[in-house]
Amino acid sequence: MGRRPHRRVARTAHGSMIACDTRDLIQRRLYGFGVWEPDLTRWIATRLEPGDTFVDVGANIGYYALLAAKRVGWSGAVVAVEASPRIFAMLQDNLVRNRAHNVRAVNIAISDRPGVATLFSGPSWHIGLTSTVEVPDSAFECEIPTAPLREILQPEEVATARLVKIDIEGDEWSAVKGLVPLLGLLRPEAEIVVEVHPEGLSQRGHGAEDFMRVLVDAGYHAYELHNRALESYLSPYIRERPVRIAEPSLRIIAKRTWLCFSRLDAEHL
Repeated sequence: MGRRPHRRVARTAHGSMIACDTRDLIQRRLYGFGVWEPDLTRWIATRLEPGDTFVDVGANIGYYALLAAKRVGWSGAVVAVEASPRIFAMLQDNLVRNRAHNVRAVNIAISDRPGVATLFSGPSWHIGLTSTVEVPDSAFECEIPTAPLREILQPEEVATARLVKIDIEGDEWSAVKGLVPLLGLLRPEAEIVVEVHPEGLSQRGHGAEDFMRVLVDAGYHAYELHNRALESYLSPYIRERPVRIAEPSLRIIAKRTWLCFSRLDAEHL
């Protein structure tokens, strides 16, 4: 019996066509369900409107960038930042496949300062775990230039940014720290959503409460999005909204969690 092919093209729920290798967790979900992280997907879709800018730090193969590209339209813009040259090539391929001319792709690692970082590849079953934080069984991929967001984003992108998404597998502190000089330039309704990786942050000598405090001190309120696992694919009509985290405690996050930061002061976003 011949081996089953792993290469597919998935049509997502928002109408994008994405090349997939079904051995990878994210790409397998896209092929099977047409969506990745349904709760976060729905929330992002509700925040973006035509003319907005979406900043995707840790864009992977382009799922959220393509979702945002459709939401913001030709009058809007998407900045898709991906550190891995290998994954960046897949991202570019998917942008071309979808004629996403409103997406600007950048191959660099986001940090708090210019420099060079070592990049470690995620396993073949989950390339999204690629990171500048070394973990057991990770493999050296390459050396990659680093830069803070303030040096990557153009003035018009900062002025029109509606949502900044950060998912970089453990180095969230550096990315948020590099974003701080731009916070006063963002629109009042601009929001920041960060996937927290406690193990990676700890390896860098920080915790989620560190950058939570930085953003709260800058006038943002912290919310937690309960991004359900497999059940969210099976119960697609349950809408999870980010829930306010009580201040000033800003409780310590002990597991991977999506945190949303907004100047809106409410029980839910």
